[in-house]
Order: sequence, then structure tokens, then C-alpha cells
Amino acid sequence: MSTRELAYSIFDCLTDEQLEGFVMMFGGFVERENNINAETEAAIKESEQLLSDPNTPKYDVEDALRELKK
Repeated sequence: MSTRELAYSIFDCLTDEQLEGFVMMFGGFVERENNINAETEAAIKESEQLLSDPNTPKYDVEDALRELKK
């Protein structure tokens, strides 16, 4: 049984009150996208633009380290 399947089987045994407690305790881990501040959102947009621009140089880690040593 996978971890996901085990979790679902546990959830099926919980009462509504227990499920509410679970959501209150762990719900913040799931709502990441709703908690993005303006600075983070701008950085995400900038990185998406850079990744889609064919003129932006792209490096793997080894190439980037070599470039930094120049």
C-alpha cells in the first residue's frame, strides 16, 4: 500500500471533527500558492520570462561555476 493510499484509508476512519482538526493543523502546507507576496510573484514572472527567452544564456551547474570563475 502506498503512503497516499494509507493516508486515504486513515482519513476515511476520521470523524468530521477530527478532519476539521487535521485541516486546521496542516492546511497551511497546502495553501502555498495563496500566500505568495508581491516580491515573490514578480520573481516568478521574471524567471518565467527569462526561461522563455531564447537569448537568455542557460547553464547547468558545472557551466555556471566555470562562468563565475572567469
